[in-house]
Parts: sequence; C-alpha cells; structure tokens
Amino acid sequence: MILLTGASGFLGQHIYKTFRPVFPITGLGYSGSNCDRRIDLTDLGALEALLDEVKPDTVIHSAAIRDPDECVRRPETAKALHVDATKVMAEWCRKNGKRLVYISTDYVFNGKNPPYGEKAEPDPVNLYGETKLAGEKEARKCPDNLIVRIALQ
Repeated sequence: MILLTGASGFLGQHIYKTFRPVFPITGLGYSGSNCDRRIDLTDLGALEALLDEVKPDTVIHSAAIRDPDECVRRPETAKALHVDATKVMAEWCRKNGKRLVYISTDYVFNGKNPPYGEKAEPDPVNLYGETKLAGEKEARKCPDNLIVRIALQ
C-alpha cells in the first residue's frame, strides 16, 4: 500500500497514474483530481490519524507549494507542509518500520554550479529551498528514506 500526498499536483498525477495499475495506492490531495482522500496536511493530528488508519508500506510525500513566490506569501503554510508534515510522516514511518520517499527540489542549491551531485552541499537562496531542505532533514530521521530532488524549470 502506497500513500501519496499531492496526488492532484503535476508530479503526483503522474506518480498516481503510473502506480495505480500495479500497486494499491491512496492518493491524498487538498483539491483536484486523483484524490482518493481529501486532507489538509498542515492539520498534523488529522495526518497522523490518517496514517494510522491507512497503514501504508510506503509514503510518497510529493505535496508542496512549489512556487517560490507563493512560499514567500504564505511562509507558515510552506513550513507546515514542507517541514512539519514531513516530520509527522517520518516519525510515523520510523516507528512502524515503513519507507518514506520525500520529493525535494534543486532549489536546495544556489544555482551557481549545476549540475549537482548527490554529495553537493545545499545552499538555498529562497524560502522554498530552505523549507524543502528542512523537510529533507526531517525525512532523514526515518531510517528507510529516499530523497528525490527534482529539477524545476
């Protein structure tokens, strides 16, 4: 069982449509299509209750405010979604021996020397990159984690 956050987003839609025929998957979203369940991921109590109910083997956290300007306009929401919700998912996965896949971004880098390798030192220059990097740190607290940095264009 896969639990996918951000199932109505650009990447989430592709993940959902690709995995749906092969794996049992529950798509979470705040709005839009591919949402088997609607949830506000910034409601951390509701998120934890949903994890306990669904009991996924893998959590793919692709939900994000991916527009850097929107993160500046809504910094509390960006932190809640990218960091606090990730912390809840990572802790749940750690306690239950499950995998967490965290979708991050190349915005964790300053853009001066691409392409970036796995060992490149992050140096975010905006709030979006800062909150996604903080989310990565939370995801790493789950021993079975995978962090995927997507290049946005």
